[in-house]
Amino acid sequence: MKHRTTPFNRNFARLLDEKDITPKQIAEATGIPLGNIYHYRNGGNPPVVPRADTLLRLARVLGVTMDELYGGEEQ
Repeated sequence: MKHRTTPFNRNFARLLDEKDITPKQIAEATGIPLGNIYHYRNGGNPPVVPRADTLLRLARVLGVTMDELYGGEEQ
């Protein structure tokens, strides 16, 4: 079954690439399990989107706003 993605999943993957951050690095920096990071990056069926407190941790480490990370429009 093909993974489906949301704007969050695509934005998260793009930001990791742009900032040259590996899933392992962001998992260690945020304390979020590596498996969850992969789900956030790749989407799922149904798509996987983190809770607000997790979004805030990810945004802080990536140096972006929650809106840029989660936003409905890809940046």
